[in-house]
Amino acid sequence: MTEAAHHNEFTDRRPAKKPQTLKAVDLYVFADADRDLVQEASRLGLESALQNLCQRQDVLDANVTLSSQLEALRQTNGLVNPARRILLEL
Repeated sequence: MTEAAHHNEFTDRRPAKKPQTLKAVDLYVFADADRDLVQEASRLGLESALQNLCQRQDVLDANVTLSSQLEALRQTNGLVNPARRILLEL
């Protein structure tokens, strides 16, 4: 057997990425945001989802508040696209 024959879907997978956490230097994204909301998102494990959601151009254009974004993420268990649809009523 050749080396290629020993590969399968399990051996070819890359290791899972570690979840990103919001570091103090990343808080610039939330320049005008309430720091308590950012801390709450961090406590809930939603910090990277919140960061992702608040950087979406359509969310920025709609001037959605950070508290509304966090609430939408809570409702969708941290799923960004469903939260985005809630916020933009798509």
